[in-house]
Amino acid sequence: MKSVRQAVWILGLMGVMVTAWSLLRPFLPHSDWAENNFQANLIRLQAWQLDPRPATVLVGSSLSGRLLPRYFESTSLGTVANLGLDGSGPEAGLRLLLQSSNLPPLVLIEGHRLAKNWGTNDALLLEAIRSPQFMASQWVTGLRADVRPSSLLFSLLKRHSSGGGSATATQDPASTFVFETPIAGWEERLRHLIDQLRQRGIAVRLYRLPAGRESLAGDNAPDFMADLARAWGIPYLDVDGECKRRGLTLGYSDGLHLTADAARKTAIVLSELNARVPLR
Repeated sequence: MKSVRQAVWILGLMGVMVTAWSLLRPFLPHSDWAENNFQANLIRLQAWQLDPRPATVLVGSSLSGRLLPRYFESTSLGTVANLGLDGSGPEAGLRLLLQSSNLPPLVLIEGHRLAKNWGTNDALLLEAIRSPQFMASQWVTGLRADVRPSSLLFSLLKRHSSGGGSATATQDPASTFVFETPIAGWEERLRHLIDQLRQRGIAVRLYRLPAGRESLAGDNAPDFMADLARAWGIPYLDVDGECKRRGLTLGYSDGLHLTADAARKTAIVLSELNARVPLR
């Protein structure tokens, strides 16, 4: 009986703490980053799924994950949700979108990992949005990943690190993923997902971000993303090329991912290029 009473007290105390944390959430800073890939992805997934419907959703890899939604404030893209998921490619974000009723008018697809094979990380993300904790966080906001104490501390340290969040003392965990040789048929698979979005009246764009050591070698280098956009019948936004034409100085935290300052500049360029294309 004593152990039962102790368990009840512990559960009651946890309930009080979670309730108090939920009440404090509107007054707490929210994490932009997390100490591992899964929690960083969870922050983005919950913001997309649980917050009011955004005007635009970014779909892609960890490159797009660096374009924080607040960088788009006061731009033509309006409110932005980010499904640029660490360790994943566009296919995961497109599948998530198609399983949801929280569909935006506009979806921008980053092309850096278009051909990434479906893997365990992608399956884990699909499972995460069906988990009881994810569902509960819609009502018990203190359970959301953006107010986890460890993530708040990590974001605080990163924000005040060299470059205002542009780098950390350790290697960027998203850069440690190894992407296998693409499985044949990925173009048709992605085109099918894109066609499903378009059939629902959603405007779709494909865009190329600056990618440091993995950017195009030069102005005359073949651009397979542009070729795919033409084949799929969707507009192509060459953000990387536009940044070069404007002479923007961009930094990278690990030779691949944009620093905070570079991500802000790039977000503005992406918004301006998209504004040149009619919504339909």
